[in-house]
Amino acid sequence: MEIPQITTDRLTITIPSIEEAPSVVKYVVENRDFHKPWDPPRKESYFTLEYWQNTLEQHRREFLNDQSAKFFIFTREEKQIVGHCNFSCFVRGCSHCANLGFSLAEKAQGNGFMYEALQAAIEYVFEELRLHRIQSNHLPHNYRSRNVLRRLGFVTEGYARDYLFIHNGWQDHVLNSLTNHNITSI
Repeated sequence: MEIPQITTDRLTITIPSIEEAPSVVKYVVENRDFHKPWDPPRKESYFTLEYWQNTLEQHRREFLNDQSAKFFIFTREEKQIVGHCNFSCFVRGCSHCANLGFSLAEKAQGNGFMYEALQAAIEYVFEELRLHRIQSNHLPHNYRSRNVLRRLGFVTEGYARDYLFIHNGWQDHVLNSLTNHNITSI
């Protein structure tokens, strides 16, 4: 299986190569404070080139081993990273599901990039990777994430108290899912 290059009118969605690690570091460093309220606590090593060289290599291995698809979102013209969308924790067997997490650069907010990227990435995950279900959860006050998930057709399924350790404590989350009705057998 090859590493995908998913393209839209404005974006390329892919798992970066190790050589692209400096671009990833630039993205995480530039958005460190902006993402802090939505992210788990990060060690200082998370913001280093060595960390991302190792992590991108791991992301590629996980994809090739059918464990995850951890994509970064690049603008097609400038080839700048503006976000990421991670489909992780693949479960096959009778479930065929994954978890989705995503973030967008502060400077890219309000341009429809996340909707455009997720629409294309979800189509790839459903059609090419043949997943049946994607689960994505958000903090109750994260209205942007809620809105993009709703626009993509995700359905709210519940509410989990103290679900994830985000920023500086255990946070409640709204549970959502999207089902691929084209998968009728495994």
